[in-house]
Formats: sequence, structure tokens, C-alpha cells
Amino acid sequence: MHDKLMYMTVLMACLVSHSVSQAASEKIIAESGTSKVALLELYSSESCSSCPPADQWISNFVSHKDLWLTFVPVVFHVDYWNHLSWKDELSSSDMTARQMAISKTWTQPAVYTPAVILSGVEWRAWRESKLESLLVKDSSNLALDIVQDPNRLFRVQVSGQTPGVKYIVHIAKLGMRMSSGITDGENSGKTLSHSFVVLDWQNQNLGPTSVTHPVEFAANKHRVEKYAVVAWIEEVGRHIALQSTGAFL
Repeated sequence: MHDKLMYMTVLMACLVSHSVSQAASEKIIAESGTSKVALLELYSSESCSSCPPADQWISNFVSHKDLWLTFVPVVFHVDYWNHLSWKDELSSSDMTARQMAISKTWTQPAVYTPAVILSGVEWRAWRESKLESLLVKDSSNLALDIVQDPNRLFRVQVSGQTPGVKYIVHIAKLGMRMSSGITDGENSGKTLSHSFVVLDWQNQNLGPTSVTHPVEFAANKHRVEKYAVVAWIEEVGRHIALQSTGAFL
């Protein structure tokens, strides 16, 4: 009996030691805090001649002093222009589906590129007005942390949920300062520059543990100067980010 007790004591000590060691080897990549961080979405396409100015506009936020602190930019490439003699390799039907779903929440639904959306709201005057004037300095009950484990897998930890509300967490890997030489279509002959481009994007319904399952991003086949990882949380069935966070890798 004494030996069995000693064995159980040693086993528990080992498990605790392993848990502490595992936690110590994890690191927080990004944390939102409880101030509201807005999600800024651009829907773009390499097949659209009107999109390069918007791509350049959002790329300018790479060095913005409030990047990740008050807003998180993401660029989704849609696939509905791929019939115009150029297939955008950055595009996907999932990104198109997200734009379509968001547009249905507006008074006058419209799907087009370039389209800029701030916290779920269409922003057509992005050329004339400044982003800072639209950001609401508000607090949020929700807070997000992006954690990377020793295997370079990512998890999102959530706190401040409202009881009874079902949430979905989005986590994405972004490519910065990418370039594409276009040989056909509306942008034929141009070299396009991209930043904050969604390269891989995964969603998980948030369970009772308040932590997502580990995420391993797909291998990237594009030339990228720098990466970032971002996360945002929404209520299930809605497409308005309640809180966001992100950071460069």
C-alpha cells in the first residue's frame, strides 16, 4: 500500500512537472486585451483592374502605429473573376462565400471588388475617409490570445464569453509583401503587390474549454517576405467580428 502511494505521488509529480514545462515552452504570439480591436476586411482579385489601388491602400497599414492594437487587416481573394483569362491563385470559393454571406446582412446587398468591410459594415468611402475616424474606442468583454506551442501549432484562448451564446473562432495565416506577375486578363503586364493576404484560414466552434484545438497551417507555395497570424471571434451564424487580434511572425 505504501509503495502504491509512493508510485502515485511520483506519477502526479511527473505529470505536474510536464504540464508546467509544456506551459513554459508555449508563448503568446498576440493578445487583444479587452479593448475592442476591429476587423478590417478587403475583398480583392488579381483579375480585377480596379483592385490594385485598394491592395496598395491596405498594404500601407504594415507600418501603421496602431496595427494590431485597434484594427486587424485581412485580405480575402475571391474567385468569381477567375473567368477573365487569369486565375487568381490566392482566391478561393470559401472567401467568396464569406463576402456573399456578409453582404446579405446589409440593407442593399452587393458583391463586388474591391470591397472594404469594417466590423461587418460596408465602407465604400475608404479612399476619402481615414480609418482612424471610424474606429470606435470601446471596451469588449471578449479577449483573445494566440498561443504557439513547441510544435509551432497555434491555439486561440478566449475569455469573457456570454453564457448561452455560441461562438466561432477564425484563425488565419497572412502573407506580407507578396508580388505576382500578371500575364493575362485585366491586369496583364502588371506586377501586383499584396500584403495581409489570407493564405490559410480555419474556423472552429468554440467549446466549453474556451480554447481552440491546435491549428497547423497548410504549406505555402507563394513567395512571401513576412508572415502574420490573426484571429477573430464571431457569434455562430453572424459575420461581425466581436474581437480580433494578430501579430507578425
